[in-house]
Amino acid sequence: MLAEVGGKIAAICLYFPMFSSWMGKPGLYIQDLFVHEEFRSARIGEKLLRHVAQAASNDGYHYLRLTVDHGNQAGARFYLRHGFEPANDETSYRLYGPAFEKFCRSGN
Repeated sequence: MLAEVGGKIAAICLYFPMFSSWMGKPGLYIQDLFVHEEFRSARIGEKLLRHVAQAASNDGYHYLRLTVDHGNQAGARFYLRHGFEPANDETSYRLYGPAFEKFCRSGN
């Protein structure tokens, strides 16, 4: 989803549907929320995120989920301010680079 101001793209929200087998409900995973620097004080990010949440709710989704990089304190404060809570019950893992290539080649 895009937010435009004066014909310029001010922000993007990239998301996709997901399903929590623990909750038994569908939700949306926010992959990326980016607001161009010149629009960061105009509450564009909040408005865009709220629009995505309202559209999700109208379509039968029950939650939003996202991750914030450890070094992104401003992002963490933004989400906390809007009622998001840290999920301390799990850890994200990734497989990339040489480890990914090795994994793809092994086990056949």
